[in-house]
Amino acid sequence: MIMQSDDFKFFRENHDVLLKEYFNKYIVIKDRNVLFCGDSFKDALSKALDGGLELGSGYCGCQEC
Repeated sequence: MIMQSDDFKFFRENHDVLLKEYFNKYIVIKDRNVLFCGDSFKDALSKALDGGLELGSGYCGCQEC
């Protein structure tokens, strides 16, 4: 099982690559993978929920690049 800090660690370790691909976007990260992105936190979260990610289903991080 991946711990919460592993997803944030993934974000930090891959920040330069993520920044190039998702500049000025919000990305949803779970299990060290970018699942969704959006122009705002609300947009990224809505896409994640519409895509089947359930609140309370484990850690999921949403970060701005």
